[in-house]
Amino acid sequence: MTGRELASLAQEALGALEPGTEFELSDLLPPELWSGIPVGVRRSAGTAFLTTMKRSEAVSCLGRDGENHQRYRKLG
Repeated sequence: MTGRELASLAQEALGALEPGTEFELSDLLPPELWSGIPVGVRRSAGTAFLTTMKRSEAVSCLGRDGENHQRYRKLG
């Protein structure tokens, strides 16, 4: 699986979140899927997802947390 494919799966999962929910990319995917993906692919997915979300009006990019994971908030 490529980073872009992983980012697309995460985008599809956004619809299930309630407005106001804060999340990171890994929260949108099943834990067993995320943990089985090589780190380089996860980074690629994070970059692709962030690029898409910066253009989205449905999600706000909140910046990085203490573990250097990008945080997001779903908007109304």
